Amino acid sequence: MTSLPSSKEQQPIVDGVASDVARLRKDGGWAWLVCLASFWVHGAVFGIINCFGVLYPVIHDLAPDKEQASFHAALVGSLCVGTTFAMSPVASLLADKFGARIIVVCGGIIGVVGLLLSSWAFKVPYLLITYGGLLGVGSTMAYAPSLAVLAYYFNRRLGLANGIATAGSSVFTALLPLPLAAMLDVIGLQNTFRVMAVLMLTVAVCGVAFRSPAVIHNLNEDDKESSGCCDVLNKSIWKNRRFVVWVIAIPLALFGYFVPYVHLVQHVEDVFPDANGETLVTCMGITSGLGRVLFGRLADLPSVSPVVLQQVSFMAMGLLTLSIAAAHTYVSLVLVCLLLGLCDGCFISLIGPAAQRLTGTRGASQAIGFLLGFCSIPLTAGPPAAGILYDQRGNYNLAFLLAGVPPIVASILMCSIHMMKAGPDENQDMQPKAIDILGARRHSALVASEP
Repeated sequence: MTSLPSSKEQQPIVDGVASDVARLRKDGGWAWLVCLASFWVHGAVFGIINCFGVLYPVIHDLAPDKEQASFHAALVGSLCVGTTFAMSPVASLLADKFGARIIVVCGGIIGVVGLLLSSWAFKVPYLLITYGGLLGVGSTMAYAPSLAVLAYYFNRRLGLANGIATAGSSVFTALLPLPLAAMLDVIGLQNTFRVMAVLMLTVAVCGVAFRSPAVIHNLNEDDKESSGCCDVLNKSIWKNRRFVVWVIAIPLALFGYFVPYVHLVQHVEDVFPDANGETLVTCMGITSGLGRVLFGRLADLPSVSPVVLQQVSFMAMGLLTLSIAAAHTYVSLVLVCLLLGLCDGCFISLIGPAAQRLTGTRGASQAIGFLLGFCSIPLTAGPPAAGILYDQRGNYNLAFLLAGVPPIVASILMCSIHMMKAGPDENQDMQPKAIDILGARRHSALVASEP
C-alpha cells in the first residue's frame, strides 16, 4: 500500500497551486500582456473580415454571372463570417481540450494558407473555398479562444480587459480600409491578399502569449480516467434559462449586423458618387473602439448589467440601421455610422462579461463558443440577402430597412431575461475543474488536503 506523502512533501504542491491560481486571478502584468495579444488577434482577424467591403467591388467584377454578381460577391465575405462563427463551438472545445495557445497558433497558420491560396484564385467559386472557408476556419480558431481566455486572467478588470481586447478589431477596421483601397489600385487584388496573409501571420505569433498556468483542482476518479469530448462539454449551461434566452436573442439581432459593413461602400457609390465610402467604415471602426473601452469599463461596476447594456445597444442599432435608408445627405450618413459604431462597440465588448455573468467563469468559454456558432446563420444569410434585394431593386433602401428590424425584436425578447430567476452559476467566479481554456492537457494531480 502506498503511503501518503508527508505534509512537508505536500507543501510544494500546494504552494505551487496557490501561486498559479494567484497569478491567474491577479489582473497582473502577464494578464495585461495577454490582453494586448488578444487585442492584436481581434484586430487582425476582424480588421480583415470587416474590410471586405473594400474588396467587394473588385470581387464583384470577377463574378461570372453579372445578373447575380452582387449575391455571389457578397457570399464570399459572408461565408467567411459565417464559418468564423459556425466553427466557434468546435474552437472552444478544442481550446478546452488542448489549450488556447496551440489552437490560436494553428488558426493563424490556417488563415495565412487561406489568404495565400486566395491570391492565386481568379474566380469567385475558388474564393468561396479559400477566402470563405479556409480563412474562416483560421479566424475562428484564433478569435474564440482569444476572447474566452480573458476570463481566466482577469477578475476585477474583466470588462475593461474585454473592452480593450475587442477594441482591436475597431482600431484595425478604422486603419485598414484606406491602405487596402490604395493597395488594390497599385498592386491589385492578388498581391493585396498576400499582404493580408502577412498580417494574419502575426496572429500566430500573438497566440504564443496565451501560456498555460497550472491550475490544478480536485478531480474525481472519472475525471482522471476520461478525457473525451463528451467530458469537456459543459452541459450545465443549457439548464440555465436566462442563458438560453440570451443565446437565442443575440443571433436573432444579427441578421442585419454585417449588411452595413459589406454593402455600405457600394451604397455610397450609388447615392453619393463623389463621396468616399471607405471613410464610413473607418468612422464605424473609430467609435466602435471607443464604445468597447467605455462600455467595457462600465460593465465592471457591480451595479451595471452587461445584458441590459447589450439590450439597449440592440434597440439603438436597429433604429440606426433603419435610418441609413433615410439619410439623404452624406453628413447625416456619417453621423449615423458614428453612432452605429458606438452601439457595435457596446454589444461586442460585453459578450465575454455577459457570458461570465450568466454562466460563471467555468461556463463562459463554451457559452461564448456556442453563442458565436448560432450567430453564424444570420451573419452568413444577411449580406447575400441584401445583395439579392439590390440586384432586384437597384438600391439598398429595402435591404437596410429589413436589416434594422431584427435587433429591435431581439431587444424586446431580452426583457424576459430579467424576469427569470438567476441560476446557481451566475455571478460566481469559479475556477476551472481542470486546465480548460488555458491548459495544454488535463492534469490529474490533486491538491493535497491538510492532515
